[in-house]
Amino acid sequence: MAVTGLTRAIAIAAGFDHSCALLATGTAKCWGDNFYGQLGNGTTTDSHLPVAVTGLTGALAISAGADHSCALLATGTARCWGDNADGQLGNGTTTNSSTPVPVTGLTGAVAISEGTYHSCALLANASADCWGDNGSGQLGNDTIVNSSTPVAVSGLPPTSWTQHFPATSPPARDGATMAYDPATANIVLFGGYGGSYLSDTWTWNGTTWT
Repeated sequence: MAVTGLTRAIAIAAGFDHSCALLATGTAKCWGDNFYGQLGNGTTTDSHLPVAVTGLTGALAISAGADHSCALLATGTARCWGDNADGQLGNGTTTNSSTPVPVTGLTGAVAISEGTYHSCALLANASADCWGDNGSGQLGNDTIVNSSTPVAVSGLPPTSWTQHFPATSPPARDGATMAYDPATANIVLFGGYGGSYLSDTWTWNGTTWT
């Protein structure tokens, strides 16, 4: 079924109960549940049709968490909106926002991704910053303390990370973070939980997890 009134979309992201589309104009539209302001249009009123994200321009990518959304801008910065109970908007507060707010101190970002209640950005120097919920270590900074501003993912590149529980494959988990290291073409998974906190780190080399 076509999304009514949506044209020139070049990317799409879906949260728990809302969706957003990045448009070729560098703007975005969202629709669905808006209890936390995750549609970004300055209201908390649900919408069955796409509504424009207020004040967003120059967006290159869009991503959605459970009830928040973020956009990567051409300037290498990012803006986020919606639920902020765990600091997942990255603006130094835990106050929800129904319009985009700048992620504090983030520069040089080339990609962005949202988890359930946290957010991460890949930087041009192949490092990464994350912010928001960290109850399962998903910010990757060797703590389980939430952060409402970006914190550096510890131990990049993956060759310096420690494998705590080696096995044939990672255990099933929620709330984990995944990062890509272009220098080695490896994908790395860390944090998360599956009945208990998981402190292991896994590297995918294109063939196996180790």
